[in-house]
Amino acid sequence: MSKTPDPRTIRLVIEGRLENVFLVGLAVQSFAMYSPLSERESYNVRASAVEAVNRAILRAGIPGSVDEVEIWVALHRDRLVVKVCDRKEPVAPEPRERGTFDPERADAHSEDEMRRFIIRSVMDEVTVERVGDRNEFTMVKRFGGKTLDD
Repeated sequence: MSKTPDPRTIRLVIEGRLENVFLVGLAVQSFAMYSPLSERESYNVRASAVEAVNRAILRAGIPGSVDEVEIWVALHRDRLVVKVCDRKEPVAPEPRERGTFDPERADAHSEDEMRRFIIRSVMDEVTVERVGDRNEFTMVKRFGGKTLDD
């Protein structure tokens, strides 16, 4: 049995424009489809990545500005890691608790709260940190006991 390198990584850099987000979603979903994740799980990871990139573009900035957003997707033996980075103003850390969200009353929540709900519903880990002059929003999806070698 051959050993799979750990991790396999792609890096995308896009102009911070909403029309570029669709292409990021396609790339992330394609990468996820190469993993042991199901087609549905791969689509959900795509949705999470899209929401994270939307958040980076829309947060504390003018949509359509030329700010760049950097996306790293790493395929490890046991998990997929998506990191979305921007150089905008520092962000507050993600709350540890998932919080309360009532999908029946979505209009009572901000867009950012809905984005966080979607991401946290799909991903196993979510962290936000400031590293140097950039924000790093990291999401991890585990393969549920399966590996790339299975």
